[in-house]
Amino acid sequence: PSLFGGGASTFGSSFGSPLGSLGGLGQQQPQYDQAKRQQLVQAIQDWLGILLLLEGKCPGAKELLTPFPKSYLTSRIQEIAHGSCVNGFRWNAGKSHVRGKKWNKNDFPTDSSILCYLFCVYLRHPSWRFEGDFKVSTPRTSFFTGTLPHKPGEHFRAILPQMPAPKSTGHVILFQSRFGDPLYTLSADDEEDIRVTGHSGLFRGLALFLMLLRRRDHDWIGQNRLHNLGLHSVVYTEV
Repeated sequence: PSLFGGGASTFGSSFGSPLGSLGGLGQQQPQYDQAKRQQLVQAIQDWLGILLLLEGKCPGAKELLTPFPKSYLTSRIQEIAHGSCVNGFRWNAGKSHVRGKKWNKNDFPTDSSILCYLFCVYLRHPSWRFEGDFKVSTPRTSFFTGTLPHKPGEHFRAILPQMPAPKSTGHVILFQSRFGDPLYTLSADDEEDIRVTGHSGLFRGLALFLMLLRRRDHDWIGQNRLHNLGLHSVVYTEV
């Protein structure tokens, strides 16, 4: 049987053909294997999601990444991922894949901004499963990446390009600088800003962001928990 059940004999009845009246043809009803069908649908969604990710079309890309040549993300992500512990990572630079054109900050994003973008997509699509639209709100908080809606409300969490901090209460934001070397600023409405930069700046910024969310939101970020994201062991704080 095929993945969706049935066979050639079902063609006539499916489309109202006179074949359905010949010798019992068309009497067999298609038998759908729902589990396999769902697996196929999910595989297609995941493939399309990864394609959008590598083309820089997922939420947050336009705001967190500078414009880049076609296929640069795919090429650079493969290079950074080679080996272990992102050995090829260049925190304030990258590596041009275009022959005869050197990497520069005007035409290529830094590796720090690429990894920040990937992390934002992962938070929206845990385990890289792209299951329809991601609902960002929870009963307690909202989580945004790249940009804020017109009225984000109170007590939201976000990873954004550098901008003036909004006049709201209870927010937690990790800002990424727009110009110069990557600088990450953790901003919470009732605490002094923390700024980190350098080779480990992105990783320290993300760790501090997660630690604060773990303490304030009991492991929740958007509609997911750090445990479900596989991030509970990345940061430790007593909650």
